[in-house]
Amino acid sequence: MIILTIKCFLVAWFISDFQPLQDRLDMLFFKWPKNEVMSYLNDARGCHKCLSFWITLGATWNPFFAIGAAMIALFLKKFL
Repeated sequence: MIILTIKCFLVAWFISDFQPLQDRLDMLFFKWPKNEVMSYLNDARGCHKCLSFWITLGATWNPFFAIGAAMIALFLKKFL
């Protein structure tokens, strides 16, 4: 289960930091009609902690592992 949490964190890091993927997702965002929900989703896509939490929660259904993944993202952001 901990290995799955680390994998989810790495997927979240890839989504939020890989620039070619960010460019494609930005193009999709600008093509869709603007509303408040899409704006929140676009903002959350750039946040390591948010993506780590939600991807891990969706994959494991365990809030403790999801919080752990978000904490890993927080520590790596502060110390790297």
